[in-house]
Amino acid sequence: MCAALFMQGTHIQYNMRYDTFQIFATMHHVDFDGTKFKEIKDEILGRSKDYILNVDEIEFQDAIYDKFKLDKLVILVDQLSFNTPKKSNKFFHDRFSGKDFEKEIYEFDFKIPFYGSSDLLKVKPPTFVMTTIEIQAITIYEPIEPIIKEQYLKVVLEVYNADEKEFEERKKEILNKITANIDNVNQYAEVLNQRIKALIIQTFQKRKEQFIKENDFFKAIDLKVNESTTTFFNASPIRKKKIPIPKIEDVKKKYFDSPQITDEIYKDVNHTILNYCKSIEQKPSIYKDKDEESLRFLILSVLESRYESITATGETFNKGGRSDILLKYQDGSNLYVAECKIWKGEKMVLEAIDQLISYLTWRDSKTALIIFVKTIDFSNVLDKIEKIIQTHKNFIKLMNSSTDKTSLSCAFNFPDDSKKQFFMEIMSFHFN
Repeated sequence: MCAALFMQGTHIQYNMRYDTFQIFATMHHVDFDGTKFKEIKDEILGRSKDYILNVDEIEFQDAIYDKFKLDKLVILVDQLSFNTPKKSNKFFHDRFSGKDFEKEIYEFDFKIPFYGSSDLLKVKPPTFVMTTIEIQAITIYEPIEPIIKEQYLKVVLEVYNADEKEFEERKKEILNKITANIDNVNQYAEVLNQRIKALIIQTFQKRKEQFIKENDFFKAIDLKVNESTTTFFNASPIRKKKIPIPKIEDVKKKYFDSPQITDEIYKDVNHTILNYCKSIEQKPSIYKDKDEESLRFLILSVLESRYESITATGETFNKGGRSDILLKYQDGSNLYVAECKIWKGEKMVLEAIDQLISYLTWRDSKTALIIFVKTIDFSNVLDKIEKIIQTHKNFIKLMNSSTDKTSLSCAFNFPDDSKKQFFMEIMSFHFN
């Protein structure tokens, strides 16, 4: 429910939202998941084709995530306050005598500040301590811009006697019921936030690919499609190049009789990894304390949701060892081979390139080396990476400008066939 709150002596008018429910026991987490996921999909699918095809996808995805993510709940029980109690008469039933009797009680209104996502107060998390209490959650915020001014819980405490010990016992009981599931619901929210991020990326990419495919169809039947637009989107003042439809083509070239991905799709795979990892650079909670394997699975989840007819696997046997990321076509042919490493010095880079080369067969030509840098001096590390790769015995050339040092496009040759080249994208991310 909502109400208006007027600040006496000023012209400021705040809105007050209040809701009464059983804390951490009103909505099952499965139902909460479903509601949240539907809202996210409706938000993305409700956007026009013009918007989806032209908006900066990372900026848009970050904005949607900021809107729907769940902030950790913190209930400030040490800042509890209460007013002078109201005295009233209340009827009780004596089960032994079977008679009703009237008794005077003291009624306190507890006010407990909190911050975080108030929606979580209603959720019954997967791990649950069997206790709850009725509370009223109150949020005061500015109506024009939804800026929260104050959030607090209101709980009624009844004491039947003017007894300090009874008051402290009832107070302790209430606070235990309020805080019993706070850690459980915050752990649930952390996991759900990861699922929300993956859903946003998956839903946006799928929608974008549908629109691109539709435009390609219109072109094929000679229906004119407006390639440019004068529409201005606040979320994207700089328009980015449209990503092509991910698809596999049988490239009929000399020496190749198995499916290969085109240069355009190779760039798209790299672009997908680059944009995703750049976005989580700003979110330490996603990558903090994660090892190479955990970081690899984050990338795999994005690739699996993006490309049809492709299997994205981790730690897959391929020639001389197990590659971290391997994209395979339906017939089992390798399309893209990548290795993930945490920066441990220049020697590690050369060893990682050797390791990646050892995985390749003669038909593999699209590869990537993904480096997670956990040191503070990221710029210095980037300089070292660019210099050291050019000393590798199989290095041929850099194919992009050195102005973008976080992602370097390189050409190498095979150790036992100097005429056969393969390509390696070396991407570095600051996960400090």
